[in-house]
This record gives sequence, C-alpha cells and structure tokens, in this order.
Amino acid sequence: MQIEIKHHQLPNLGFIMFDIPPVALSYLDKVCADIQANPDQYKPWNDHLVGHIQDQYSFDPSPEFREFIQQVAAQYTSASTVTRPKPFELDSVWANFQKRHEYNPSHDHDGDLSFVIWVQIPYDLKEELAVYPDARGQRHSCFEFKYTTILGKVCTYTLPVDQDWRGKMIMFPGKLVHQVNPFTTTDGIRISVSGNLI
Repeated sequence: MQIEIKHHQLPNLGFIMFDIPPVALSYLDKVCADIQANPDQYKPWNDHLVGHIQDQYSFDPSPEFREFIQQVAAQYTSASTVTRPKPFELDSVWANFQKRHEYNPSHDHDGDLSFVIWVQIPYDLKEELAVYPDARGQRHSCFEFKYTTILGKVCTYTLPVDQDWRGKMIMFPGKLVHQVNPFTTTDGIRISVSGNLI
C-alpha cells in the first residue's frame, strides 16, 4: 500500500540578525557618548520599560538612522509570514546603559516590531559563564527569547552576546518575550540601543 503524505509546517515568526553598517554604528557610538556626557539633556525612559537598569534614555534618531531601521523592517516583512498593508514606522528609540548586576526581566514590547543593537559589551563570555560553571543552560549574561511551541511547551532561545557582538542587530516581533541576564565579572557598561516600530 502506498500512502502519499504531504507535510504542512505551521507558520511561525522568528527574528533576523546581522551586522549593521559601520556608518550606523559610528552614529550610535556618538549618540551614546553624548548621552553619557550629558544625561540631563535626554529624557529618562525607565518609566516606559521593565528593566532593572538605572540609566535608560530616549533619543530622537537622525533621519538617516530612522530610514535605515525602516528598511530593515521592510526586509523582515519580506522574509517572514508577516503581512501588512502599510510600511512599518519607527515609534521610539532608547539607549540602555547596563551596569554589573542590572538586568531586564522577561518582558515584551508595545511595538509591532522591535530591535536591539549591541554597541558595547564589556565582558568576556567565557569568564561570565565560568561564574556558574555547573548551571544548567549556561545563560549568565546572555540575551534570551522565550516562546511556546504549538504544543504549549515553553522554550528558550539563547543568544551568547559577547564582545564579538558589537554592531550586531536583531529584529523580532514586539510581543516575543525576551530578557537580558546580568553580568558580574566587570565594572564596565554594556550599551545597547533598542526601539519599537508600529
């Protein structure tokens, strides 16, 4: 007896990741340096975020950076099952200056799409993971997505963020739950830029 079977994969959403152009990274370096030097000239963004991070500030992006982010969103849409009658628009952008022991608990965003760009990572991942060498999962200092399968199982997808991630960007659905685990081996500051598109 021959049986013809067709496999049907259920649609799902993921994330994209790539290195941003040097000109965009240089722009973010300048913005973040200016925020650190003149924090009173920027709007604190803590009341919009769940992060246990003391220094988080909103800023108005340049037209070039805004256009870059919206181009990435268009590519995300074309590479996924997302359908949309109009282009995404950048709604908010903020910089996170994360110190030792600070963290972002599990949360999602208000935007339809969200992104994170790593600007500065002050630690060595091997040293961070060695702090708890017997921990199951080895997630210390890492970025994580949390999601459920179609069977309802909660899964974690860990991104091993370290110094090699400077200039890397991810874009993902805003409602995809994620978290940023604390680092402990340095007094340096982990700087990232995040934002939402609607």
